[in-house]
Amino acid sequence: MKTISLSILERLQFPLIYPQSGGLIEMTIVRSLQEKIKFTPKEIREYELKDLKDGRVSWNRAKEKDRTFPLEEPEIRVLQKGIDILDKEQKMTLELVDLAKRIMDINNKEE
Repeated sequence: MKTISLSILERLQFPLIYPQSGGLIEMTIVRSLQEKIKFTPKEIREYELKDLKDGRVSWNRAKEKDRTFPLEEPEIRVLQKGIDILDKEQKMTLELVDLAKRIMDINNKEE
C-alpha cells in the first residue's frame, strides 16, 4: 500500500482529479476516496475551515498540518485515470499540476 501526504488545499483540490463519471466499480472507488480524505468535524474546528461567499474556502494557515492517507492500487489507478482524462481533454489547471505529478509518480515512491 502506498501513501500520500496532502495539505488542506490539496484535499480541497483532490475531487477535481477524480473521473466525473465511469462504471459502477470505478465510481465506488471514487466514493471511497471521497470518504477517506473528507474533513472531519474535529478538523473543521481545529483548522477553522469556513465557506466564503465567493465559493472559496478559508482556514487558519498557522494551524495547518498535512495529513497522510493510505492509497490502495485500485484507488491510485482511478486517480491516474482522472489525471489522464484532464490531460487529454486539455483541462489540467496550473493549480493541479504539482498534485497531479505526485499522484502520477506515486508508484515510483519507496514504501
